[in-house]
Amino acid sequence: MGTHARGGLGRLALGSVAEQVFRQADCLVLTVGPGSSENSLMETKEAARPFLLATDFGPASLQAFSYAASFADRFGAKLVVLHVLPPAPLPEGFHWSTTGDLMQMREQAEIASRRQFQKMILPNVHDETAIEFIVKFGIASDQILQACHTLKSGLLILGLNRAEHVETASHLPWSMAHKIVCGASCPVLTMKAAASQSANS
Repeated sequence: MGTHARGGLGRLALGSVAEQVFRQADCLVLTVGPGSSENSLMETKEAARPFLLATDFGPASLQAFSYAASFADRFGAKLVVLHVLPPAPLPEGFHWSTTGDLMQMREQAEIASRRQFQKMILPNVHDETAIEFIVKFGIASDQILQACHTLKSGLLILGLNRAEHVETASHLPWSMAHKIVCGASCPVLTMKAAASQSANS
């Protein structure tokens, strides 16, 4: 489906139809926003651009990984897995009196993220899948959109947690999923976590 990226008062009054659909649908939803490339993945004769999967290592994004890897293999694209951490990640047991160096905290957080990637994602990667893992620090939606633009991604894949009050959530101007779908420079494929997984997350 397409979205015209309504914002401001228009979105507060009418909500986002696209977001209500991809939050409620029990199937994959491909949303094409106003910034998406006009070239179809099926029709382009150029080499496939990288596919980007944003992950927080939660059930929804892990479920999305199997689809992301399958589509990347199908189109011969590299799969880039992005994990976004807070600007100042605080390790467990952190005390400012003993460890106050921001660069050191980021380094430790990135190492921990790479271990999660190796443990939770790499074992499920086929030998033929070209995959890269990157870690960024900042606001998740901003970093995802920046990576999408920098990589010139052909497809962005997002796993979504199930929302209980979809109609209300779709009216919130700070909804991250809506911001990403509307601002992405490529189509965005969204899928919800299974009900049992969402209940446990």
